[in-house]
Formats: sequence, structure tokens, C-alpha cells
Amino acid sequence: MRRPWLERHVIPIAPLKAWLGMLELPQGPVWPPLVPLTSDEESALRRDLEAARLV
Repeated sequence: MRRPWLERHVIPIAPLKAWLGMLELPQGPVWPPLVPLTSDEESALRRDLEAARLV
């Protein structure tokens, strides 16, 4: 989740919203011009969060 900030200085809204969704919390859609995570990105995020015991 740190990569967008470190590489492009962008707040990782899409990963944060995906994480909220994994926790079954309301998050709403990502608004343009941002785009939601791809299924591969979401899978990688889930693996990282599970490894850190955050989901």
C-alpha cells in the first residue's frame, strides 16, 4: 500500500477502499480520475494484509 506514495506521491485511495471492502466496511466507489484496483492488485493486497494479520 506504500508503493503509490513512495513512487508517485499519491495517497493510495483505491487500496484503502479495497481494504475496507475486505473488512466488510462501507467504502463506496473510487471516484474518477482514480481507478479501482485490478483483481491481481487486489489479490496481492489481500496477501500482504493477511501476512500482516490485518484482515
